[in-house]
Amino acid sequence: MTTASAPSKIILLGEHSALYGKPVLTMALGLRSYSRAEKRSGGDIMVNAPDFGIKGRRIDMKAVQEPALSLVARSLEIASRGSGLPGLEVTIRSDVPIASGMGSSASISASLIAATSSELGIALGRQELAEATREAENVIHTRSSGVDPFAVVFGGICLYQNAKVRRVEVPKPPELVIAHTGIESNTGGIVASVDELRSREPDSFESFLDSVEELVLDGARAMEAGDWQLLGSMMDRNHELLSSIGVSSPELDKLVDAARDAGALGAKLCGAGRGGIMISLADSRTREAVETALLGLDAKIIKASMDEGGTRIEDETEI
Repeated sequence: MTTASAPSKIILLGEHSALYGKPVLTMALGLRSYSRAEKRSGGDIMVNAPDFGIKGRRIDMKAVQEPALSLVARSLEIASRGSGLPGLEVTIRSDVPIASGMGSSASISASLIAATSSELGIALGRQELAEATREAENVIHTRSSGVDPFAVVFGGICLYQNAKVRRVEVPKPPELVIAHTGIESNTGGIVASVDELRSREPDSFESFLDSVEELVLDGARAMEAGDWQLLGSMMDRNHELLSSIGVSSPELDKLVDAARDAGALGAKLCGAGRGGIMISLADSRTREAVETALLGLDAKIIKASMDEGGTRIEDETEI
């Protein structure tokens, strides 16, 4: 019996650019998904995932229809490295809000692949695990950029580009206030609409990508220097750029404006957009005021701090 866990993540700067080869600045968060894998007699694959209403479900690996079970099945196949799966019982629990811009599918998949491969005696390095998670996530997102898989596997603050990561070391973690609009974000549909915009307006979209790339690289340097004022202004600019390609929403804009008015150093949507979460950069003086302003708009505040460790095998077997 083996248990593994993986963190969630946010994008500090750079949404909708990784698919086009541009860098993205990410941070892993301490809200985690947990998976336990245990070999069992016979060849059946049994799945328990109470968060998705699945309990003691035997799955046919060749005929899975439900999205959650499709992710589970594909993760198990990838974890076995083509050696064939024995009988397995897997249990999954996640504290990560789904369809919110926090990498829930990557978090679940990374923890499940890590637990299953370890249970089967297959050693995976972080790069291999991140690439395996990206492959599995294609079941959900069709064309994963790799941002979420690499962010949750490596942990900490990372500069991601083309399946490579560089850890960004900071004097202290940024003090963020995260708020949920209460609206689910459809990553696949939003990515498709952005791709359509790129085809329709290639020159303006290339300008968007260049502007975002500059922000991301400058943002990484600002974080390394602990220059939160500069990072906040870059977050504001990033939100404007994302709004210009149509991935914000009135609900997100209201929360972003409220956070800024309450004293946040910067604020932006986070993830695919048109719902999900927004993030705002605060400090010890303004954090309470920012939270109060967001709560006043019926947003849900998500409490989470930076996670350094990434995906890991847990000592405890129960989840």
